[in-house]
Amino acid sequence: MIKAVIFDFGGVLAKPSWTTATLVDIIKKDLGEQKNFLTEDFEKTLEEIMAKKMQIATYSMKEIPFEFVIKESLERYGVNVDTKMLEKIVWDISNADLHRVLPETELVLKTLKKEGYKVGVASNTSLYIPRRILERKGLAKYIDAIVLSREVGYRKPHPKIYEEILNKLNVKASESIFVGDVLEIDIYGAKSVGMIGVLISEKEPVYDELNIDLSKLNIKKEIKPDFIIDSIIEIPKILKQLN
Repeated sequence: MIKAVIFDFGGVLAKPSWTTATLVDIIKKDLGEQKNFLTEDFEKTLEEIMAKKMQIATYSMKEIPFEFVIKESLERYGVNVDTKMLEKIVWDISNADLHRVLPETELVLKTLKKEGYKVGVASNTSLYIPRRILERKGLAKYIDAIVLSREVGYRKPHPKIYEEILNKLNVKASESIFVGDVLEIDIYGAKSVGMIGVLISEKEPVYDELNIDLSKLNIKKEIKPDFIIDSIIEIPKILKQLN
């Protein structure tokens, strides 16, 4: 009997709409006069360090908070900021409209809650973006628990993040389905702990954009999702089939 549905965020409930230039604008605004130390190639530097940190985090499955990306990027230009400023920049980026919530998201979340399912979100992120967007868009009321890799310290497919969301929802892995868009990360991790894996057919582009080779995750067995869907609008139908 399936009791819970757990979603990834990016590529599943929302689509990314940010650019590196958007992040640079937020950083410069928070820096005030200190931004004058940054040259025109700061955007390229930020993108390079983001990609490097993301690669390390993905392959190690240990999250690297975005503060480290900002700090290293600024230090290349002789700009040193304290912890308070780093936290402010992270908070302001997390509160920016960097993702577009999909039109079907609210309908599906509302339907699942109405039908008595527990709903969770487990996302790989070095920021607070998923939590903040879901709260700002009024969707958090349909969600029983949100787990972010920056808070857990581990990234999917590490079992820790799945165990954390299952504990928060108070359900067993066998009573849950996980909906994600990256086969080697979301689905592999979910199935490894005993959950049913539902794969969104269109993968979020961030891994390709940052040149992350997912084969380096050293997955030794073939991964097969239990279901492949084009949209989360299909989830209620899958639940009826399973139950």
